[in-house]
Amino acid sequence: MKRFLVFPFIILAFNALAQFNVITTALPSLGLNADAQLNGTAGIGSVSDEHSIQGAFSGNPAILANGSKYVSFNLNHTPWGRSLIPERSMNSSQIAFGINKNHAFGAQFDYFQFGRFSFSDQFGNFISQSRIHELSLQLNYAFKLSPYWSIGSAIKYATANYGQTARTRVFALDLGALYYKELLHSDDLKTFIRWGAGITNLGNKAVFDYPGGSISNFIPITMQTGAMFSALNKVGNGWLVNNISYQASKYLVPTPPAYKLDSTLRFPLHDGNGDFIVSSGKNPDVPVVQGVVQSFYDAPGITGSYNASGDWEATAGQKMSEEWNEIIHHFAHEIRLELSENFSLKMREGLFLEANSKGGRKYFSFAPGIELYGFRFDYSRWIAFGGNSILRGTQSFSIGYHRKFG
Repeated sequence: MKRFLVFPFIILAFNALAQFNVITTALPSLGLNADAQLNGTAGIGSVSDEHSIQGAFSGNPAILANGSKYVSFNLNHTPWGRSLIPERSMNSSQIAFGINKNHAFGAQFDYFQFGRFSFSDQFGNFISQSRIHELSLQLNYAFKLSPYWSIGSAIKYATANYGQTARTRVFALDLGALYYKELLHSDDLKTFIRWGAGITNLGNKAVFDYPGGSISNFIPITMQTGAMFSALNKVGNGWLVNNISYQASKYLVPTPPAYKLDSTLRFPLHDGNGDFIVSSGKNPDVPVVQGVVQSFYDAPGITGSYNASGDWEATAGQKMSEEWNEIIHHFAHEIRLELSENFSLKMREGLFLEANSKGGRKYFSFAPGIELYGFRFDYSRWIAFGGNSILRGTQSFSIGYHRKFG
């Protein structure tokens, strides 16, 4: 029964129009990012070329070790869901160093502001007003194993303040690997292929205490894997770069089950401990490791019906269909004109597709950018499919510096 005591703004952070059996988590900011470059490529963070290391902080920490010495920092700002809550925004800062061709370090600080909320008692009397927020700090390390492989990890600490009586803290781990291979090398054309995979936010449940008890929920543990094909064509003294990418991602947290109903088929039944009785799927109130494992086979089935006994009977094949629907698809393209070592222009486009039964987030993204003597200015915007989506018009702004030294 504790699973249903979920704070409403946790759900809003993902999609206010969730339709059926949507997976909800605590601390949703751990699964989001404010970076304009990533948001312009539909959130692809598992794979990247050496020009962009931002994915190391949200998808694959191995990206930091790209075989070069460099320094990089970014400041990012994204107003989130302003159509619902005008003050809500996500802000982050990142810094990274490639200290040599094999080792790289980085750090990121995130601050997600939900806005100002008023709290009242059961009679509607005003108690207090608070700014609701989440913040996190992470430290990254990446190592280049060989000319082709890199691995990386990150540790993070996150807190959430949902009011005076609803606070929590979590510790989590990110792990990742990246493969890189040059396919063709000539004076006028170079081609590369990259593959990356990462597991992010592998950490303890968020526990919220309240008068008389507590509730807990998983944080957004996510698995993602992606591939990128890159082609560099010689243009004058510079290069025209085209990157084509695809990523599949999935939450590694339990899917809400279907619960057994009473004889009226209106209300869920309880066991002797006061918990709801699972009819189809798996019990979601399990330890983290078990929740990660069972997330691959715990779907109750999207379509079906309740029988006279109050048990959910999924239509044949629907359990497997729901598991496949939990995979989110990301597509992206980047074109970058590097006129010289000190000046480049770029445009990114992305497509984000999530099944309707899992939240229905669907949007097209684009992100123009310019780089001048290492200083970068990037902007991204989402065009959501569906006129009433809270994602419509989401914008991101980033300013940063990135410079190689060898």
